[in-house]
Formats: sequence, C-alpha cells, structure tokens
Amino acid sequence: MKGKFNIRCKRICMILAALMCVFSSCAFHDKSADDMGGYGGIFPSDNLQEETVSVTEQETTDSEPTETAETPNAENETFNMGEIDSSFSCYGTWEVKDYQSAEFSTLTADEMESFRGIKITYQSDSILLDGEKVSDSNFIYETKDTTYNYDSLIEAYEANLGEWWNNISEVTCVTVNSNESFFGNQFFIVDSDTIWIYYEGVFFLAKNNSGTN
Repeated sequence: MKGKFNIRCKRICMILAALMCVFSSCAFHDKSADDMGGYGGIFPSDNLQEETVSVTEQETTDSEPTETAETPNAENETFNMGEIDSSFSCYGTWEVKDYQSAEFSTLTADEMESFRGIKITYQSDSILLDGEKVSDSNFIYETKDTTYNYDSLIEAYEANLGEWWNNISEVTCVTVNSNESFFGNQFFIVDSDTIWIYYEGVFFLAKNNSGTN
C-alpha cells in the first residue's frame, strides 16, 4: 500500500513539474514578444510602420522649396530713384530777383548783375531761358540724397546765404541731367514760391512768376 502511495506522489510531482515548465515557457515567450514589437522582432508593428511613414512625409515636406516673397522690380527702383513727377513744384516760370556769391565764383560782379530779371521756365519736356529752349530732349530732373540745411549748405558750397534762410529749415537740390550745360541746370527748391539757382559759384534767388505778364 505504501509503495503505491509513493508511486502516485512521484507521478503528481512529475505532472506539476511539467506544468511549471509549460507556464514558464509561455511567460518567457509573451515577454519576448512585447520587447521585440509583438512578434519577436521579425515583423515591425503597425505603430512602427505608421511612425516611419510620418517621418518620411515630414522629411519630404521639409525638402520642398518654400515660396519667397516677390522682390521689387530693379528697373522700377532705378526709375523711381530721385526723378520728379509732373506735379513737382519746380514746374513753371521763375524770375531772378537777387543773388549771393559763394566764397569762390568764376563770375564777375557785372556778370552776376546781368542775370537779374532773367526768366527761366521748367517744364516736363523742356527748359526755356527767356523763352528760348536751352535743354536737350532727353534730360531728366533728379533729386538724389540732396537735402541741405543751413550748416550743410555752407559746408558743401562754402556759401552763407544769411537772411535767405529766415523761416526755412531745409532745401532740396534738383539737378537737370542733360547733355547741355546752361544757367538753371542746378537749383534748390525752397518752397512753392522760391528757388535758389546755383551757377558758377553764385546763388540766384528766383521767385515764381507763373501766370504773370
């Protein structure tokens, strides 16, 4: 009887040992599958595939050229630099009323005086001196970085115009870009009624004479 009991105990122990081996093997397999993406690392998981596609699409998007803002046309910039439109206040007829010499001038006192009363007319397509055309057909008016105040005009032209500066803070220099050289091809806009014409080291004050006889 005792021998049969021992045999049964041995069989039970063997069965329990076999079951423990099976459970251990299953647990190890599940842990390995989780660590390696669900299938022991042989096939990538769906999540891994989706991440790979997402990264690839992002790299493709980053590599595409981006649109840049349009830059201004260089020809338009050149055309607009300092040129005067048809409404600029210099257009009209101006009469010389007074003059002042800079520190150095090539004109004599009599020559300076001879310009008093001369009328010069600035138009969009021509410049007239006492009614006679003095400009060529391809000239243009230019004002490029040429604004002056009392001190900067003295420094640039060595001319102290004194009381001409009364109630004036600055003036704008206009240059006539032309193949011809003539009296009036450089002047300073003071206001709508006054300009200063610079010629041979002398400043001539001219008043707006448009509409008068």
